[in-house]
Amino acid sequence: MPDAADESTGKREPAVSQPEEKSSGQSRFGRWRADREQQREAEIARENERVREHNRREQIRRDPALDGLRAEDKVEPERAPLSRMRKLAYTALALVLVVALYIGVVFFSPLLAVEKITVRGASLMDSAQVEQKLSSLRGVPLSRVSEDRVRELVGSDGALRGVQMEIRPPHELVVTVKERVPIAAVKRGEKYALVDNEGQTLREVDSAQQAGVPIVQVEDENLSQSAAFRIISNVLVTLPTSLLAEVSEVKADSTSSITLILKDKVTVLWGTSQENEVKAKVLTKLLEATRSEDSQSSGAQGQGKKISVYDVSSPLLPVTR
Repeated sequence: MPDAADESTGKREPAVSQPEEKSSGQSRFGRWRADREQQREAEIARENERVREHNRREQIRRDPALDGLRAEDKVEPERAPLSRMRKLAYTALALVLVVALYIGVVFFSPLLAVEKITVRGASLMDSAQVEQKLSSLRGVPLSRVSEDRVRELVGSDGALRGVQMEIRPPHELVVTVKERVPIAAVKRGEKYALVDNEGQTLREVDSAQQAGVPIVQVEDENLSQSAAFRIISNVLVTLPTSLLAEVSEVKADSTSSITLILKDKVTVLWGTSQENEVKAKVLTKLLEATRSEDSQSSGAQGQGKKISVYDVSSPLLPVTR
């Protein structure tokens, strides 16, 4: 009996449990299906809302009678992003405008025009006259002033070798005059003409004292073509400044016979224009030595015999007398 009861019990339990499991499975599936249907309905509702909103915006955009709607209800057209070519075009246009503005200010505007002209380096030439010649540049933009134009305005003065221009914004123009250097003077009538080493006449003065350079005596009037003057100029340019300041006159009887006359009337026989630097050093030493001896002998013993001639034509064997 117990075995039968157990068997009967074992048979009844499955009969009771099977409907419960089936009912539970159906309940879960139903809830899942209901949730899916709700989600689907929500998605459909959202999609319908998007369609309605899109249609409303399209109607507002196309209907001019609805122009009075609130700003938030209006549909603003979508702005297409600037293309690369359009950006480059805008950039190029901006650069062109900047360059045009720069050119206008620098080349045509009075903001950087010449108002002050300063002349430097003029000793033989008159600075005031040079400035007067450049007066037409006042009011001209600094960037439009060139050295060629300045040189043209200054003119072909004999003393002028060249000009150098310097711009000092906003309004100053500085002109430096480069003059030829006078090394000698030639007597012409009642005046003395200052000349450079090329024989170019720089200007005229009234006296030898005003000249301030040695007076040259040559037969040729055209100094630039004179062989004698060319030799004399070679001698003068090699003399040190201290020695050149003592020379008052230079003679050239021939190309091999050059004579210097010092301011104290001492004669220097120079000879040819060869070994000029050696001769200049020898003459300088001789003058220093003789003057030192003269200063020492001018004491108790009285003044000794003064040397009046220095012969340095052979610089290694100089002669004094």
